[in-house]
Amino acid sequence: MNRPNLDRYIAGWRGPVLAALLALIAGLPGLLLLPPLDRDESRFAQATAQMLEGGDYVDIRFQNDPRWKKPIGIYWMQAAAVAATSDVEDRNIQPYRLPSLLGAMLAAWAVAWAGAALFGQRAGFLAGVMLGATFLLSTEAGIAKTDAMLAGLTTLSMAALARIYMATRAGEKANRLHKLLFWAGIGLSILIKGPIGLLVVALAVIALSIWDRNIKWLGQLGWGWGLPLTALLVGPWAIAITIATDGGFWREAIGGDLAPKIAGAHESHGGFPGMYLLLSPLLLFPVTLMLPAALSTGWSRRAEPAIRFAVCWLVPAWLMFELAPTKLWHYTLPTFGAIALLAAAALTQPIGKVSRVTGALLGLFAAVVICLITVYGLTEFGRSTAQTWATVTIVFAVMAAAVGGFLLVNRAAITGMLIAVVFGLLAHAGLAGTIRQLRPLSIAPRLVQTLESAELSPAQGRYPGPVAITTFHEPSFVFLTGKDTQLTDGAGAARALAEGRSRIGLVLNGKGYDRALGTAVDEVNVAMSATDGFGLKNQGLSVDQQVQMLSDIMAGRANADGAPGATPKLSATLSCVWGCPFDGEVSVQQVGDLVARIAALGVEEIALADTIGVGDPWSVTKKVEAARKAAPDATLRLHFHDTRNTGLANAYAGVEAGVDVLDASVGGIGGCPFAPGATGNIATEDLVYMLERAGFTTGYDLDALIGAARWIGDKIGKPNPSALSRAGGWPTPS
Repeated sequence: MNRPNLDRYIAGWRGPVLAALLALIAGLPGLLLLPPLDRDESRFAQATAQMLEGGDYVDIRFQNDPRWKKPIGIYWMQAAAVAATSDVEDRNIQPYRLPSLLGAMLAAWAVAWAGAALFGQRAGFLAGVMLGATFLLSTEAGIAKTDAMLAGLTTLSMAALARIYMATRAGEKANRLHKLLFWAGIGLSILIKGPIGLLVVALAVIALSIWDRNIKWLGQLGWGWGLPLTALLVGPWAIAITIATDGGFWREAIGGDLAPKIAGAHESHGGFPGMYLLLSPLLLFPVTLMLPAALSTGWSRRAEPAIRFAVCWLVPAWLMFELAPTKLWHYTLPTFGAIALLAAAALTQPIGKVSRVTGALLGLFAAVVICLITVYGLTEFGRSTAQTWATVTIVFAVMAAAVGGFLLVNRAAITGMLIAVVFGLLAHAGLAGTIRQLRPLSIAPRLVQTLESAELSPAQGRYPGPVAITTFHEPSFVFLTGKDTQLTDGAGAARALAEGRSRIGLVLNGKGYDRALGTAVDEVNVAMSATDGFGLKNQGLSVDQQVQMLSDIMAGRANADGAPGATPKLSATLSCVWGCPFDGEVSVQQVGDLVARIAALGVEEIALADTIGVGDPWSVTKKVEAARKAAPDATLRLHFHDTRNTGLANAYAGVEAGVDVLDASVGGIGGCPFAPGATGNIATEDLVYMLERAGFTTGYDLDALIGAARWIGDKIGKPNPSALSRAGGWPTPS
């Protein structure tokens, strides 16, 4: 098969630019499709948003906590991108990712530019294309953190160094522009991620000098003005952050972040020496096909200055990352430019049979791993809409390996590699779409969507906020809802609720009541039982003991100091009013007597609960009438579980009997650990539908309730029992 004639399209500046454009295409799907990712991306983006909102471009903060782990560079770049293309109030993650995309494009451009000097225009273009298409770089291109930009700036420095090195080897004077790019890349990389880029460059310089037994060429680097330039880039912010934090930034960045990574597996990010080598076929895909040829070329042609340069770029830095105890899968990215150069160099000469066959098999192995990961993610976490994206990923990953490998084995390596790159780009786009559909990644966006659908988001102006959330304490939610979002526990959430909203705390005993008083609840509901059996199982108290407990609480309220209303409203809920899993039937007389005892204590609201769902409409009527007679001035509330599909009928009977309040839960979820076989409450949306159809005005948005119920079912991984979440609503008669 003839090689494709690329030369006229990639001559001069066109080759590096085309390589950068391919990196742009490779990174766009992730940038556009993925929601804000946890945890690092959302922390970076939120800290940048706070810079834009507060105007402090020196100190780095996530909410009120110092974020003193990385220098300022990526935050400045993200802030510039957001200011130029968006509005910080929009909370769109895509503008924050633009610096990463530009970093990937810079890496591809720089490798193509260096490769043109080392191996010729065609090889340089191929090197840039292969680097831009690797799964690792194209993934990092769509994530708003440091790694893609670090790779771009480190690669720029190494590309400029390659030009300087080759010029000195040829006895020529180094170009001043190349020196400028070399030092600018180093200075800016320090502003991005501290010494990492500098270490990669320094190790390559040391290795080259030792291998060549020559340090004279180092005089061509322009130390006299290069070091001041680096200091000028880094120094102003370094001085400012030192003053602003009284040196705290350096103590945390070095003593709290860098040193622990060197000393051990920091933040449980450990790994074994050789881990990156095992991961490389997957992270380099689809360039995996050329990996054996690249390694073979690095060894067999090591006497060539250009090959020697690539080897000295790759090997020392790779060993540094392998030996470091803290490992994350993206750490080796600054060395990928060297691998791309060696792979491109291999394409300039015939490739041996062993390298061709091994490359094809390795490519197939990587494709199979990608397929297995995709299937696992789809099976365990995917929504039904992820199937199409997953199919795209699997089909094109296999085609990249199979078609590219076939052509490679049959001595059409360049054609095979280019075809593999095209299929690899499509596979990566499919992977980005698949990841977008994974349930764990959509929690924060769907929570925000639910808030907005219910018009509860502070950004909508109806309620002042802030939003408080328990359990789900992920930075993505903070980024989407703003700096003031409170990541809290149950008591904290109660304190954080907006004024005027109903804040009810459920307690089982006097100790729980005392704790509730320390929160911002405006109502305390005391859980009780109509039977001894359930009371002893649920609270360790008989009925008489529960009444005494309630009496003590009421006495404490009467003796409490402070103005009237200082203590919250109190209500009581009687469980198992229609039947007990331990004591059996509960009589009307039993219910009436207990309600009378509770009302005599001065309780303002009394609820009757069918905890195990055994009630029927006729017994509901009788027990509501008995309760009303026993407590004529109290508010009566009904709480039904729909265990035996009588919940809505019982609610209807309660309305007919004159009850004041009905409990329900969105989606019909719920239950009780001490009531065997108990299911959820009647569904709010089903109850609202019934009442609205009957002519009652509830004030609820039925479509929003149905949407929330379906979202809950998606989160718990199974359909909820709500009828309307399955069937939808029906227009209310006019």
